[in-house]
Amino acid sequence: MNEAVAHLAAHGVAHRDIKPDQWLLRAPGAAAGDDEAHLLLSDFGKALALAPRADDDGAGGDGGSFETRVPLSRARAADVGAPFFQPPEVKAALARDAPDGEVDFARADEFAVGLCLHLCLSTLG
Repeated sequence: MNEAVAHLAAHGVAHRDIKPDQWLLRAPGAAAGDDEAHLLLSDFGKALALAPRADDDGAGGDGGSFETRVPLSRARAADVGAPFFQPPEVKAALARDAPDGEVDFARADEFAVGLCLHLCLSTLG
């Protein structure tokens, strides 16, 4: 799942609603010639396109780099996902209601993946 989130960030997308309900498991053999299980990320309804960095010349080969910090005013344009899976800094920024604040949604997606993994592993016993 970390690879999926890194892939999204590298291509200028923040998912913003990562939670266990969004994870799908594709069984081995579901696709022709594919003998491995795959974990997929779904529901991009709250995804946000990130702006290219001003200092990026686009020569990186991976599609360039993107501004992961988003002004809070733009972040509110759509819901930012399930509150339980938001990192503390996002909750604090939204609670302060500071129009000049920023939220790093790439890191927020990483936090949500970690929390999901913790929940999955801690409930196995």
